[in-house]
Amino acid sequence: MHKHVLAAALGAALLGGCQGRQLIHVEDGPSGGNRTTVVETLDTAYYVVFGTAKLVYWECGQEGDGLTCKKTCDVKDDQGDKVLCQRLPFVMK
Repeated sequence: MHKHVLAAALGAALLGGCQGRQLIHVEDGPSGGNRTTVVETLDTAYYVVFGTAKLVYWECGQEGDGLTCKKTCDVKDDQGDKVLCQRLPFVMK
């Protein structure tokens, strides 16, 4: 019984992690008709023994008083192919 509880706790610790998002760059599109803003973020996830980092690009449009943003990578394109975000080497601090 104790082995099962220990295994479950270890599995939860390895699978659960802290995630973070850092704003890298914001660029407004051209003024006029369908104005968009492009946002670049650095998304990180920290786990017990490793971490991941990737650059994520977002396309944002005006909605009411704010912006509504959609990821442009790690999503499927019009042909159904997955467009991957750029993975970065991860260094634990």
